[in-house]
Amino acid sequence: MAAGNHDAIKNVAKKNANLLLDQFSPLDEVIKRVQVYKSELNKNKLNDDTHNRIALARALYIAKDEKEKMEVIEKRMMARSKVDQLSERPDGKNQSSIMSFKGPDEALKGALIGTEEEIHERLKKLRDNGVGYLLLVDAGGGIEHLRKFAKKIMPTYH
Repeated sequence: MAAGNHDAIKNVAKKNANLLLDQFSPLDEVIKRVQVYKSELNKNKLNDDTHNRIALARALYIAKDEKEKMEVIEKRMMARSKVDQLSERPDGKNQSSIMSFKGPDEALKGALIGTEEEIHERLKKLRDNGVGYLLLVDAGGGIEHLRKFAKKIMPTYH
């Protein structure tokens, strides 16, 4: 089940369902959400091995250097702005958790946009904090970046 706010995550855990987290939240928020989920599973005496229970969506772009990374992040922020406009309620009061994280922090501290080394570091942090599965969203690199991810990065994630 997909969830983002802490009450919804607790509800997923109470149902003993696996959890799907969004692609926009920064890593620190992902870790907080994992802790909420794990705590609620534990509280209800359910299997709290989150590595087999949590999937996280993330945008992927393997940049050759800082300049390319920042160009991709700028494009992502423009695209995200368009998505936000389409997702907004007519009264402008959208309180959805997916709308909470905007601006450069979403891409700089959440997405898998960066050099191989930066992506390795983010994945290690995710794995070490209970995220076992990733759903990758293309941030402009196409099949070439997916192949590179599969050959050079994914083997170290397990």
